Amino acid sequence: MIADLCTTSRSRSESCLGTAGPVAVLDRGGVREGQPFILAGDGSYDLQLNRFLHELPSRGVRAENSVLGYARDVMLFVRFLETSWHGKPIWVCDGDDLRAYKRVRLWCGGPGAVSVGTWNRSVAALDKWVAWSLDAGLLKRAPFRYVDLHHSRVHLSGPSRAEP
Repeated sequence: MIADLCTTSRSRSESCLGTAGPVAVLDRGGVREGQPFILAGDGSYDLQLNRFLHELPSRGVRAENSVLGYARDVMLFVRFLETSWHGKPIWVCDGDDLRAYKRVRLWCGGPGAVSVGTWNRSVAALDKWVAWSLDAGLLKRAPFRYVDLHHSRVHLSGPSRAEP
């Protein structure tokens, strides 16, 4: 299995058995209908990563389609790390991981290739995840940082692993 993006559905929750009342639990947690969440390849739920998705509206990403787009971008990076680096969690990624992801998404072609505009939105989502993670104390330092130069080029900076 690989990481997947899912969304909440009250109609599906109502059919669940149990005494907890799934819809009431969602309501108490402030979970919106259609709220995206990421499941790792092993089916696990990363509480902190999904908390980031839940808090996107309070960090300026308010439109439902934008929240879903950011969630998809983060999930695709998680999927890349899981499949390319033997299950590496997003919490230990670095600049080399993002550079490798960029090579695959922008320059290798094929079904996963994206436009520069789509890539820039993906990087904005990952950059917002980094800022949120630093604010929440979940990362000690930024694993990478994208800087917009002259509004036309994007440059990756940050620590990288030494070449062998």
